[in-house]
Amino acid sequence: MTSLKELQNLHNGLSGKAARIFAGACRGYCVVPPVFIKVILTYRCNLSCEFCSQPRPDPLPPDITLKDIEILERNIRNSFPARPRLHLFGGEPSIHEDFSAIAGYLNARGYAVSASTNGALLYELRQAFSGMREINVSLNTADLGGTQETLARFGRSKEGRRARVTLACPVTDFSRGRLAGIVERFQDAPVQRIVFQHTTLPGPLAQGRDMALFREAVAAVKKTRFRIPVSFFPDIRAGDIGKYYCDFCFPGKKCGCLYPWFVLLVRPDMSVAGCNWLQEPLGDARQEKLSGIWNGPLYRQFRDRALYAEAKSAPCARCCHRTYY
Repeated sequence: MTSLKELQNLHNGLSGKAARIFAGACRGYCVVPPVFIKVILTYRCNLSCEFCSQPRPDPLPPDITLKDIEILERNIRNSFPARPRLHLFGGEPSIHEDFSAIAGYLNARGYAVSASTNGALLYELRQAFSGMREINVSLNTADLGGTQETLARFGRSKEGRRARVTLACPVTDFSRGRLAGIVERFQDAPVQRIVFQHTTLPGPLAQGRDMALFREAVAAVKKTRFRIPVSFFPDIRAGDIGKYYCDFCFPGKKCGCLYPWFVLLVRPDMSVAGCNWLQEPLGDARQEKLSGIWNGPLYRQFRDRALYAEAKSAPCARCCHRTYY
């Protein structure tokens, strides 16, 4: 994920009916440059979490190179008048052999850099992480103690004291019944925000009594004022939790996805995509100017498809970036 806080703010601001009507009238054309450029450094990962829904091609392509990052940076600078946020993503971006060099290179050129990580190398690479605008640490619900210890070590370091950390907790069979307990456990952790991420995996995860208890748990967390702010992404109303997880046709309307209006994604092979799940490339960041790709025919067609996709179209049905209300 990109900076969760800013993505939520953008999503809330752009998900209204007026914004969707305006986007439709533009016929896929975007008058502003991307707010975020998500750069997938590698599809490799050092963990194998059961709840992970990130798509991984088979076979895995080679990692992006530092030379490619330099080419990409020049392309961004020559394409857009304003510098977008650069978000380092994976797989697990921190296992890239040039992770520290890439982060330092982009920081030195004045970019606001953020990253999503499982936190396994957070302390070891604390110098690289400390220069970032925000770090999204995914909570391994199978090892709460390990994550807690890693965050504590990072927070005690001089580098960690400068960082802004969002703790992203996936909603799993384990965490679903422990939402308040997880929040309370991390109230003293060096994080500025806790975000529970509803699963993007299709199909019902629970029904009956379990789902009723889950709805009550979500409502209770939303009503409680914790020291560290807590939110849900996507922000499904408590009364609709059962529909989200058990009714694949919910919410019964077009996806209205505005994600490709403010995010551009670059893969390790330097191909450009509109989202993580899109297989066909929309351009080549080595060969084409990004501004041309951003409003080129393929990207505009993709924006129209994302805006008007059927609610139950895979993989859009449970994407956290589509509109639900």
